[in-house]
Amino acid sequence: MDYEQVVPTELPPGEHPYAGMFVGLVAQGRESAVARLVFDELGARLYTPDARFITHAWAVDFALPNGREEVSVGDTVTWRIPGAGVAGVRLVSGALPPGIRLERHTGRLVGEFTTPGVYSATFAVGPAVKLDLMGGTGLAGDAVKWMPIDQPRTPAKSDVEVPKTLDTLTAQELDALTAEAQRLMRIKAQEVRVNDPAI
Repeated sequence: MDYEQVVPTELPPGEHPYAGMFVGLVAQGRESAVARLVFDELGARLYTPDARFITHAWAVDFALPNGREEVSVGDTVTWRIPGAGVAGVRLVSGALPPGIRLERHTGRLVGEFTTPGVYSATFAVGPAVKLDLMGGTGLAGDAVKWMPIDQPRTPAKSDVEVPKTLDTLTAQELDALTAEAQRLMRIKAQEVRVNDPAI
C-alpha cells in the first residue's frame, strides 16, 4: 500500500495503527507486517512502563463463589486489559476460554464463550523485550541486540591492561589509558540508567 496517499486520520482496513512509522524503513507493502511484529509480537511501545501481571478468571456455565467472572456459553467479551493502552500485553500462564482471543495490538480480549468450564489466565502488561547495548554505548555503529525482558544485559568490558604504577607510561600511553577509562565510565553510567527498572 502507498502510505503517501493515505489521509493521516484514516486507517485503512487491515492496516496496523503504527504502520506509518515504518514508511521508508522497510519494503513498501511490508509496513503493517513489521509493525505487527514489533508492537504486537515483541510488545514494543512508545512508552515503557514497569511490567505488571493481571490475572482474570472465568466460570463458563458454572456457579462458583470464588471470585471468578460468571458467564454463559454464547456470551461475548470485549474486555480491555488495564494498562494495555500504553504497554505490550502477552499471556504468560493459564489459558483463555475457547472462543476468546487476545488482540495484542489493542490489549483487548474478544470473542464468544463456546465451552463450559473454569478458566484462568495471567497477562504480563509491559514490554517483552529490551535492548542490550552489548557493553557498548548504543550509538550508531555499535553492536546491539534485542533480548528477553528478564535476561540481564551484557556488562561493559575492557581488554586494556592497567599497570600497577602509572609513572612508567609515556604521555601517549597515559592518554590512551585515560580515554579507555572515560569510555568505560560513560558506559557504566549508561548501564546504571538502562538497568533501572523504572526505565
